[in-house]
This record gives sequence, C-alpha cells and structure tokens, in this order.
Amino acid sequence: MCGKKIAEVERQQAEARANGHDHKARGLQRALDALRNECTDQGLIDDARAEVSEKQREVAERQADLDAAIREGDKDDIKKRRKKLSEARQELLDHQSELERLDAGR
Repeated sequence: MCGKKIAEVERQQAEARANGHDHKARGLQRALDALRNECTDQGLIDDARAEVSEKQREVAERQADLDAAIREGDKDDIKKRRKKLSEARQELLDHQSELERLDAGR
C-alpha cells in the first residue's frame, strides 16, 4: 500500500516541521524518498488490485449479512445491513475507479 504509506510519512513530516523537529523531518524525508523509489507504477497498480479484491470480499460478506437479516425478518437489522452493503459497494466502486485510473495512466 504505497500510497497510504507515503501519505502517512508526509503527514508525520508535516507534523514534525510544524513542531520544529527539523532532525526528525529530515529523517522522514529520507524515508519518503526511499518509499517513492520503491513504489513503482506496477506496485501501485498491484496495491489497487488488492484493494479491489478486498472490497469485493467485503461486498459479498455484507450481502450475506443482509440475506440473513431478511430471512430473520428483523426490519431494523435489514435497514442497517442495507446501509452497510451500500457503503461497501460505494467503496468498491471508488477503488475500481482508482484502479482504472492507474491502469489508464500506464
């Protein structure tokens, strides 16, 4: 997950600079440079594919949860499960869009 790692190191670096910790900020810059060197386009695409796969599993799990709630007939639980499924589907779409964007940029 190169993108997440880079974002986290950038956040830490900004925090270190804001607090006057220049030595720590320089160390984080070295870490950031190393991450950027390791994070190739293919690596980012592979990470995005893994995220899509994870979100597909989550959607399937949420669908199974909703199906079980429907069988049980609990209206409140059905409503809650539908909402969670909808959120999972949206996350899947977001990650699929990101993957498509990365694939198109090759």
